[in-house]
Amino acid sequence: MNALLLAVLAAAPVSWVSVAPSLVKIRPGAQFTPRAAISLELGRNECQAAQLVIAAGAPMFALSAKASRLVGPSQHALALDLSREVDLDIQHASNIEGRVGPWPDILIPAVDPIVHEKRNAFPYDAPGDVPTAVYAQVCVPADAPPGRYAGEVVVSARHHDDVHVPVAIQVLRYTLPATSTLPTAFGFSGISAAKAHGLDTHDGEAVLALTQRYAKLALLHRISLFGMTMEPPPFHKDHGKVVVDFRDYDRELAPFLDGTALPSGARFTSLELRQPGVVMTDADRIAYDRAVVEHLHARGWLGRVFLYAPDEPAPAKFPVVRHVASLAHQADPRIRVLVTASRQEGLLGAPDLWTPNMVCMFARPEAKLCPAMADESAYAPERAHGAKLWWYQSCMSHSCGPAQGARAKAYSGWPAYMVDLPAVENRAMGAAAYRYGIEGELYYSTTEAYDGDPWRDLWRFDGNGDGTLFYPGTPARIGGHTDVPLASLRLEYIRDGLQDYELLSLADKLGLHDLAKKTAAELVQKPWQIEHEVSAWMLARQKLAEAIDAKLGASEHASR
Repeated sequence: MNALLLAVLAAAPVSWVSVAPSLVKIRPGAQFTPRAAISLELGRNECQAAQLVIAAGAPMFALSAKASRLVGPSQHALALDLSREVDLDIQHASNIEGRVGPWPDILIPAVDPIVHEKRNAFPYDAPGDVPTAVYAQVCVPADAPPGRYAGEVVVSARHHDDVHVPVAIQVLRYTLPATSTLPTAFGFSGISAAKAHGLDTHDGEAVLALTQRYAKLALLHRISLFGMTMEPPPFHKDHGKVVVDFRDYDRELAPFLDGTALPSGARFTSLELRQPGVVMTDADRIAYDRAVVEHLHARGWLGRVFLYAPDEPAPAKFPVVRHVASLAHQADPRIRVLVTASRQEGLLGAPDLWTPNMVCMFARPEAKLCPAMADESAYAPERAHGAKLWWYQSCMSHSCGPAQGARAKAYSGWPAYMVDLPAVENRAMGAAAYRYGIEGELYYSTTEAYDGDPWRDLWRFDGNGDGTLFYPGTPARIGGHTDVPLASLRLEYIRDGLQDYELLSLADKLGLHDLAKKTAAELVQKPWQIEHEVSAWMLARQKLAEAIDAKLGASEHASR
C-alpha cells in the first residue's frame, strides 16, 4: 500500500462521521471497524465505493455531504459521486439468513448519472432512529493516468461542526474492458417502468425514452437488458414475401449495441430475438427470423442474439422447445436458442445456450432441490460442439416458500439478490462464474415489483427483491424534472461481482492463473458457502489487483 493511503488511514478519528466498507449493509447492529478516511484502490474502467456513516441517536437536521474533485497526476481530476441510502422496512425474512426490520437498498443520488439533474439526496433531516449512510463511489475512466488522487468529502448538519473526510484514491495500471466479458441478459419491461413512473403507456416516445434511461443505468453496471420496449420489428407481406421494418427497432437498440450510449463505449453483450405475437405459419416464422438475422448480421449484432425458448419447460413441454429450436435453426443456424433447463435427454439438440438454475448444478447434502440435476461436467459434449453454459438464479436460491429444517438450510448460503441477505451473497455471482467456468448469466426481471410500489414493498416469490433491482425515480420523490431509474445497493454489488470476474479473468490472461483460481476458491468455497468476512473480500481483491498491477509494471519496465 502506498504512503498516501497509509497517511490517510492514520488520520485522527472524526467526531460524528465514520467510514465503512461498501460491503457492509448499514442497519441497526451492523458491525464494522470505523475508519476516519476513504481510501480506495482500483483500475481504469472500474468503480469502487465506501460509505459515510452517521450512527443512530439524536435527529440530524439539514444533513448534507459534498465531495470535492479528486485531483491526481497532471491535475487530472476524478469525481466522487454521493448517494443517500434509503431503508426498506422488511416485514418478512427471505430465508433463515434474512431478518425483518430496516435494510438499506434505495440509492438517491445527489446528481443522477443519467440526465445529470440535482436530486433531493441532500440536505436531509435524519430522524436518528436508524443509522444514516452515504454511498460514496468513484468510477475511473479509461483515460485517467495511473497514480494518486486526493480530495475530501465535507459532511455538515445544523448545530454540528463540519467534518472533513479525507479521500485518497490509487489508480492502478490495468484497464478493465468497458464491455463485460461475461455476457449477461437481465429482463426489463419498459411498459412496467412507465406505469410505475405514472407515464402514459400508450405514449411510445415516453416509453422509449424511459426505457433507454434504464438501459444506460444497467450498462453503467455492466449489465445488458432484454425485453426493453418489448416491441418486435413489425412486418408485412409483399407478394407473399415477409418484409420487416427495422427503423424503430434500430432506434431503440443501436446505441447499446454499437457502444454509443455511454462515453466508455460499453455495449450490450446479448440481444434477444423478438418475434411477433401474432399467429404465423412455420414458413412465415422462418422467413421473419431469416430477415432479422440478415439485418443483425449487416449491423454487426448477430453474435449476441439469442432466442428465449419457453421458460423452465417441464418434460411435457420438451417437444414444444424442440419445435421452436428447429424453426430457429432452419431460419439460420447462427440463432442461439436459450433454454432454462438442466441437461436432459429430451432436450438434446435444441439448446445452444444451456441455462440451468444454478441450484440444479450442485447437489447439497441437506436436500435435493431439483428433479433434474446436472453438474457443469455434464454439458461437456455439447460445449465441445459450440454450445455455451450460462446459468440463472431464482427464488430457489432463497426458498420459493416456507421451508423448515434441513430443507430451509439447503435454501440458504447461495448467491442471491435479496435485500435482507448479506452483501457478499449479492456480489458472489461473478467469482462463482469464474470458478465454475460459467459463460453467461440470465436474470428474469429487474422491475418485478413495479406492479405495486417498490419503495414500500419488494416481497415477491417469498423474497425481498426477487426480480427487482431498480427503483422508479420520479421527480415527486427525488426532485429534479426528469423521471430516471434509481440503482439499488444490490445493483452496485452485482457490478462489483462482474468486476471481480474481470479481475480474475485478467489475472488469468497475464499468467496469474494460480492466484486467480486460489482467490475464487477462497471467496466461493462452494456455491452455497460464500466467504462472509468483508475483510476477506477486500483483501482478496486488493491482492489480485496489486498482483495485476505489478505484472503490468514489470512488463512496462522490460519493454523500455
